[in-house]
Amino acid sequence: MQLCYRDIIDGTKLGFEIRYHELPVTERSGLDGGGLAFDVLPMDHHPSSIGYRFDLLGTTLGVTGDTRWCTNLEALARRSDVFLVECTSVDKGGQAHVSLQEVREKADSLGDCRVVLVHLPDEVAAELAADPIPRVIASHDGMIFPL
Repeated sequence: MQLCYRDIIDGTKLGFEIRYHELPVTERSGLDGGGLAFDVLPMDHHPSSIGYRFDLLGTTLGVTGDTRWCTNLEALARRSDVFLVECTSVDKGGQAHVSLQEVREKADSLGDCRVVLVHLPDEVAAELAADPIPRVIASHDGMIFPL
């Protein structure tokens, strides 16, 4: 954060001080974000990586953030109606991100949610369009997705 956004951290752009209170990365349920209830689950990308599950007007929205495929990713999906999962490559490799190949191979472990792939390059969207996966769509800039 200090390397990329120093002007935000020191408050020169904002005109006020920002205080951080870091919480341990653990599974938590029923958190209150100022009227918005949400849950968090640790993800497998960095020790501070978490996924979120929001309750929005009777629909549950799960968001992985950056992560490898992991059991908490599957648990988050099974508790969501709509599931946003980052997908940065077509083929699985050593990277700390989900691949389209993994989504294809493990889609049944995600439950009945609608899956929206995010953080994806054009090649992932093109491959998904050429060989669709039921209930899985590729996001794009400006996309409006009905809940």
